Amino acid sequence: MEFHQYKNFFIAYAKSYLTGSEEFDRNIRLKLDHTLRVLSYSEEIIGAEAFNAFDAKTSRFAALWHDVSRFEQFKRLETYMDGPAFDHGDEGAKLLENGVFSFEEFTPLEKETIIRAVKLHNKRSIPENSSMAEKSVRDADKLDVLNVILDELDNPRNPKVLYSLSTENRFSEKVLDFIRRREVPFHRDLETVNDFVISKVAWVFDLNTKAAKRIFYREHFLERLISHMAESDTGNALVCEVRTILENTMKTE
Repeated sequence: MEFHQYKNFFIAYAKSYLTGSEEFDRNIRLKLDHTLRVLSYSEEIIGAEAFNAFDAKTSRFAALWHDVSRFEQFKRLETYMDGPAFDHGDEGAKLLENGVFSFEEFTPLEKETIIRAVKLHNKRSIPENSSMAEKSVRDADKLDVLNVILDELDNPRNPKVLYSLSTENRFSEKVLDFIRRREVPFHRDLETVNDFVISKVAWVFDLNTKAAKRIFYREHFLERLISHMAESDTGNALVCEVRTILENTMKTE
């Protein structure tokens, strides 16, 4: 079976969650559209990093299926915020292990690699010896999440995208402590939209490929994010360091 057929099966699966209620369905379409853009970013990373055949195949399918559990998550909980009751990486891995899509044409190692990449793509960190599928799907996912976030920041329509956080013009001290250590804050510690935005600037420290950093630079994500971020000494220092990382990446082959 060709890849486009797997892609069509996935699209049909996602659309099976549509209910006819626009308020609900826009959140389903949000994740379907997100997945297709993540797949596009993944293809760009695969080409730019010159992946071998195994890495290219597993990375492509990990990108296609990385958010397979999101539709069930929203159906059950009407939120995309993970918690003890539902971790979308873990639940996605379970769906794939239980046969939501066929793995008949995959080797055992390909299947294992894809499922592991889906399971780990949303975790706080991944092992240093992670597969290219694990690394690339995390990068591609982050890049498109930024598009979704910035679209909502520029044109507020769906507060669930920003987890309905407070719009107070401040940072929480706990989040600033994470940033000072150059660590990405936990979602549970975010109190304000400013916390949310500064945590996305810090994502640059967690990008695994040069290709992803180049895309981050090309799409002007840094400047677009800081246009929605309150002034602070901690934030300004972070921005300077991230800008240096991106500019240095653009200078290297």
